[in-house]
Amino acid sequence: LIEIAPYLERAKKKTMEFEKQIKQAQSKLGNEAFVKNAPLEVLEEERRRIEDFSQQLERLRAVLAQF
Repeated sequence: LIEIAPYLERAKKKTMEFEKQIKQAQSKLGNEAFVKNAPLEVLEEERRRIEDFSQQLERLRAVLAQF
């Protein structure tokens, strides 16, 4: 028998961390000065981070929805 409560608590914390990371990257990309001065590679990395964290968040939410 698997104890579900600790798993759900960890998953909720992970969800909050993903949301935080997405918001942080979006904030950077929303900053005109950052976008203007950052190298293209940095901008691409921030966009990748948003995409990666969004995908992970979507998968995690799908799993949590089953409970």
